[in-house]
Amino acid sequence: MSRQYVKLASSKIIFDGNSITNGELSGSGAANIPSQVTAQLALQKIPGVSVVNVAVGGQTCAQMIADGSSQVAPLREVGRDCILVVNEGGNDISFGATPQQAFENIRNYCLLRRSEGFYVLIWDCPFRHNSPSGFYTAAAYKQALIDFNALVRSGWKKFADAYMDTRKHFPYVPDNDYTGALNGGFWFPDCVHPSATGNAIIAAKLVEHLKLIPLKKQEVKPVPINNPTVETEFFCDFLSPPASGTGEFLFTTVSGTGATAGSSAINANGRPGMVNLTTGTTAAGRSHIGTATSAIELGGGETTFGAATQIPTLSNATERYSILIGFFDVSSGVNQTDGLYFLYDEGGVSTGDAASPNWKLVSCANSARTFVVSSIAVDLGWNNFKIIVNAAGTSADFYINGQFAGSISTNLPLTSARSLGFGAGFYKSVGIVARSFLLDWVYFKQILKVARGAW
Repeated sequence: MSRQYVKLASSKIIFDGNSITNGELSGSGAANIPSQVTAQLALQKIPGVSVVNVAVGGQTCAQMIADGSSQVAPLREVGRDCILVVNEGGNDISFGATPQQAFENIRNYCLLRRSEGFYVLIWDCPFRHNSPSGFYTAAAYKQALIDFNALVRSGWKKFADAYMDTRKHFPYVPDNDYTGALNGGFWFPDCVHPSATGNAIIAAKLVEHLKLIPLKKQEVKPVPINNPTVETEFFCDFLSPPASGTGEFLFTTVSGTGATAGSSAINANGRPGMVNLTTGTTAAGRSHIGTATSAIELGGGETTFGAATQIPTLSNATERYSILIGFFDVSSGVNQTDGLYFLYDEGGVSTGDAASPNWKLVSCANSARTFVVSSIAVDLGWNNFKIIVNAAGTSADFYINGQFAGSISTNLPLTSARSLGFGAGFYKSVGIVARSFLLDWVYFKQILKVARGAW
């Protein structure tokens, strides 16, 4: 019995990937790969094909996974052969992934799309590059792409329906030429992106491979897979409070006579576990509880922090203190070098700040600070706090008890140079009477841009 293949006539072809697919510089617009595939189909008189391009320059596999359910999945049409043409791996490696990690990322993405009923054609990466990526030298980056391509070439049958070996079909210039001087007109001078001429060659070869996708019975799996590759989540209910020093999840620091950050009340007022932070009787007494100060990088994906707290006694003229709730990098006081947090500072001890009985919203990056005084006054009740940082790291929204408290888009602490922890701090500034602050739970979630592996 002869093998049957997907008929391209009246099919739907979706392109997803990065700038090489989408077209950059001289290979953009009508000269990009999807447009030239459309032209090839017309030239070969293959009718009724619709071509959709959702590729984005700079996109990684994790971003493709994160937006695939909203951008790609709805494009599938029941009763019509829908083919996904995908190319990625280069950006994952450029942003620090190993060849093996990049391979696992693209594999996970393809498995998700196949589970939704798409045919998948994967083509590997052109491995020309003339500059370091920030994580690799030029030569090391090229070698990493070679290693990635080898993994795709040997393993594609487990997650795709067809594969195009780009190096086999594309005219490469001498491997030691990183200047673009010998690119032969097939590359843009950066030796990263094919030119319009190069895109035409790739497009023609893709059409040849599209004709050779084996026909199969399409079965849509109802449950997506590999969601943990793009999320990390943490919740602590303080059923067993950490001891002073370094714990499994949280660390505590205290300073001053009688200061504590580890005592707890179990199931008090229906709250199963909480931590009592106490200043003690020293005028500068303090207590702090949180994660390691370099655990989190904002801007690496949409990030959410949450906490529930109560203040038994408010600050006053003779007993002043400050409270910090959120992201921080210094446990010794309210003047963070890098942070993003709610602040109660009725005494106005924060550098560059003024006193206020209301909750303040604060961002700081390398000691440059932004303060926003909210309209919500600090009270003695239990309150829930939430901070949401968008995936791009361009703004942070603050909420108290579900009420929008304000937004900050300046001095946000981003990148690994401004890495953070999260938790709460309680800092005395005036007086010698001990004051306490209750923390019921903390929550953290980040939808990552870089996948962490499948299960």
